[in-house]
Amino acid sequence: MDKDEIKHIINEALTAFKKEIDESILKVTLERNTKLIEAVKSDHADINLEILIRDYLNIGDLGDISVNYSFIQNKRLKKQLTIDNLQMEKYRLGLVNGSPDFIGFCKYAHLQIEGLISYFIYTKVGGDFEEFKKQFPTVKLYSSTSFSKLSHSQKTNATNTALKIDGSKNFGSIRQNVLNVRNSYSHRSFQSAKDEYVENFNGGKYPSDLPNNEEEKKKILKEYYTLKFIANEDFTKIRDSIKDLATLIKTDLKK
Repeated sequence: MDKDEIKHIINEALTAFKKEIDESILKVTLERNTKLIEAVKSDHADINLEILIRDYLNIGDLGDISVNYSFIQNKRLKKQLTIDNLQMEKYRLGLVNGSPDFIGFCKYAHLQIEGLISYFIYTKVGGDFEEFKKQFPTVKLYSSTSFSKLSHSQKTNATNTALKIDGSKNFGSIRQNVLNVRNSYSHRSFQSAKDEYVENFNGGKYPSDLPNNEEEKKKILKEYYTLKFIANEDFTKIRDSIKDLATLIKTDLKK
């Protein structure tokens, strides 16, 4: 990213955070944030995205938790992915609800996954539906008749095929669980989801009395694994899964 782009992203991110940050944050932190915002507005030639964000959030070495989107050529998308990543970490640090929020974390994780997949597919075929069908012949199109009508699921299947991702490697199952959380639990609280996991599945045990109907069985197991995923609160695996996807896409697009 060039200096002006970094300044613009940081200014927007810090401004958004400043509006939402709790009044109980220590005075020294607020003083540092004010200085950071002023630094962003200045013409300082050595502005560093990671240092500013790290200092703002007061979380130590950001190198272990951020996702590097420098390879994204679309400036608007790169900015949005960077801000979504910061919002994701804000939920991890409890800066939204006063404690770490796994469901909120998943919401912004999914936005990054969705953005990366859309970027990958568009870069590969340039919005050409016929080229998409040519490069990804195994993807079921159903009623899709143009590139704009392709679903996230179809783009994900195409990406998984191109990058050789499945449920057992490259964090494929982690990203699917993130999607399930976003789709089914994004409007529920983290605690209510954990309570539901315990109540619906006998303290979190694998369901023993599954119905014979395959659709009903599939629905129950999906709920079980999604709630188990929420209860386990593995922030690190989700973060690593996004890093992994970004690396796979970056490597493939270099070919």
